Amino acid sequence: MRSPVFRMIDPVLSARLEAIVRADSNMMALLEFLARIERTPWCLGAGFLAGRVWNHLTGRPPGHGVKDLDIAIFDAADLSVAREATLAAQLETAFPDIGLPIDVKNQARVHLWYEERFERPIAPFANLEEALSTWPTSVNALGVSLVSGEISTIAPFGLEDLFAMKVRPNKRQVTKDVYYTKVARWKACWPELDIADW
Repeated sequence: MRSPVFRMIDPVLSARLEAIVRADSNMMALLEFLARIERTPWCLGAGFLAGRVWNHLTGRPPGHGVKDLDIAIFDAADLSVAREATLAAQLETAFPDIGLPIDVKNQARVHLWYEERFERPIAPFANLEEALSTWPTSVNALGVSLVSGEISTIAPFGLEDLFAMKVRPNKRQVTKDVYYTKVARWKACWPELDIADW
């Protein structure tokens, strides 16, 4: 798989994202917990993070429209399903009132199940950043982690679309049907979204 070309993250938008994350005590508690226990590259992101940002921008409650808690890790040394399940169980124990399904995906093992689910094979990802660059849209290809107390952001397509509430397909791996299914649910939750055609 060809290495993605990452956009530079606008420092003003990065600071806005960090302010939103830091103001969300529940999200900060999750980040602090993961920073303590996870020793491989990881991030909290995808629809969970994008939804929290959109809720902040539109004045909705933080959890509005957010369907699960998305945690991505990159552990090439342990490709077992148990690795994901163990981290999910630790999160469920630490946050029993989270109120969301916890979706932990080891991005180092995606190639092992992708063909069965999406009917085409993919090569293994080299790292967490490459994995995120294949996520379905410009706005959910996004993750944050906490490194030595500092917010670290992965945003292969930048943050402009996220804050403009503009959603574009990332055709690197996703299909047209998957994209339209995802954005239809989002549009129902956040009518302000500007959804780009395929």
